[in-house]
Amino acid sequence: MARWIDDRLGLGELVDGLLDTPAGAPSWARAFTVALGVCFAVAAVSGVALGALYAPAGAGAWASVFFSEFQYPGGWLVRSMHMVSAEGALVFGALALALWVLEGRYRHQRDLAFWSLALVLGLAGAFCITGNPLRWDNRGYFGLVTEVNVMSEVPVAGGLLRSLLLGGVLPNNWTLPRLYTLHSIVLPASILALVALGARSGRRAGPVDGDAPYGEGQLGRDLIASAITFLAILAGAFLLRAPLEAPADPLASYNARPEWYFQWLYVLRNLVPPSLQGVVATGVPVVLGGVVFALPLLDRDPTAPLKRRLPFVAPVALGLLLIGGLTGAGLLSDRKNPELQKARTSQARLDRRALQIARHDGIAPAGALTMMREDPLIKGEDLFRQHCASCHKLGDLGPADGKLAGPSLDGWGTEAWVMAVLDDPDSPSLFGNTPYNGKMPSYTKPPKDPQAAASFTPMPQAQREAIARFLANEARGAPAGHDPEGEKLVKQRCTTCHLFRGDTDDAEGLAPELAGWASLAWTRAQIGNPGTNLTYRPIALSPALDGHMPRFDTQLSSADLDLLTRYVLFRAPREKL
Repeated sequence: MARWIDDRLGLGELVDGLLDTPAGAPSWARAFTVALGVCFAVAAVSGVALGALYAPAGAGAWASVFFSEFQYPGGWLVRSMHMVSAEGALVFGALALALWVLEGRYRHQRDLAFWSLALVLGLAGAFCITGNPLRWDNRGYFGLVTEVNVMSEVPVAGGLLRSLLLGGVLPNNWTLPRLYTLHSIVLPASILALVALGARSGRRAGPVDGDAPYGEGQLGRDLIASAITFLAILAGAFLLRAPLEAPADPLASYNARPEWYFQWLYVLRNLVPPSLQGVVATGVPVVLGGVVFALPLLDRDPTAPLKRRLPFVAPVALGLLLIGGLTGAGLLSDRKNPELQKARTSQARLDRRALQIARHDGIAPAGALTMMREDPLIKGEDLFRQHCASCHKLGDLGPADGKLAGPSLDGWGTEAWVMAVLDDPDSPSLFGNTPYNGKMPSYTKPPKDPQAAASFTPMPQAQREAIARFLANEARGAPAGHDPEGEKLVKQRCTTCHLFRGDTDDAEGLAPELAGWASLAWTRAQIGNPGTNLTYRPIALSPALDGHMPRFDTQLSSADLDLLTRYVLFRAPREKL
């Protein structure tokens, strides 16, 4: 069979011709240029597989990527290899370019081949810019917005570039088809043309030095570099899963950061005043590109040793070191940024919920974004963030303990929360920063007044635990009479201030109703109108209580009140006090 194929196609002659082609002395620059080709080959094969499943439309893009990631056999590996090979092209392309400069391979009439390689490296970056948004999640969407904002700062042509890429000022229904066309047709065709141009130019220029056949030395280096590249892509695919965040929501608040390969430019841009950021963002890449373009025109002596070529090699080496250093500094700064990490934690929870809904409930025909906006947990968090998080803390939502204007809701409705109030109600995480500061005494610590402190007796631990247990059961909706002992203690020790089923010793007081405390009905009434005696009393809305909790039944629909109530009751007991 092999002889039959060889007789008709002459593959053996083709291989012999390749191995016998004079290639000059063995070169690692050439080897890593081949490694760059391996990256593009893996990206191309995996891209074809992913393209067969992809729908370049806003309503179906995220859903199709979800399908390829979680429901198509091996799809996650294909996605990861596609991502790693595309980003690896940047790394191996930069390494190949650096080695070409080090070896001076742009001399000997190889300038066109060198410029082709540099342009291919630039197009590798364009591949990443057009590819990331195709999954149409928050990371891809807002990353695109950030990158296009920088692109629009290009003098004269910035607005035109934005319009050509997006089909408008902001990403819209035309954006994904444009990006998909660029990513799957225009850029691959451009790279193939540049590779053919570089290969043709290099072949006509002949060997750099010497006259050794390709198979003597160079083949081994190419195979080693190719094997290293492929194994690195495979290992990276297992270690660095391709991301898929929640579906893109243009109305969401998202703390966007550029991908790691643009981090250096982001850091450099932020080192200068805002008035100069556009100049830096567009000028620095242009300067670096100009240096690369000028090398074959300035360093032309084919016999010059490396020592004499240092003025030409040094700028490239310094540029690569600067890019690497700024990239590392930017990634380290992001890791130490508490606000960014808080935002990422919140986003990660949203991402997990999106995948959970898609797996168990499916994706709505109207699209993944509709799926998210109709989810009670996600919409409940949005309502809490809009209406409650300015005063209350709930997990990673809301201000820090010392800046709370209302009590923290972490652990609210649990025995631990009640025990904390009985111990120190004026804690900064409870009522210390509210109008109720100083209104409730501690049951474990003596009051500040010396005379009152002299007669103070702490409430026994067993009684406090019994009251906390009783109230926690009320929060869980336990039936009447569930704990006669706890109810008796509440009536004895708490109704001097608090209401309990409408009864109290202090009809003019501020303390709320304890019957049904933190239950569904109690919480909904408290959010809707805290001045109805169902929770707190009408005086709770008095202007004299500066900073009191407002009523929300005039701002939220009945459905949203229900949803917000259920969200708080779902999450609060799960957060650690």
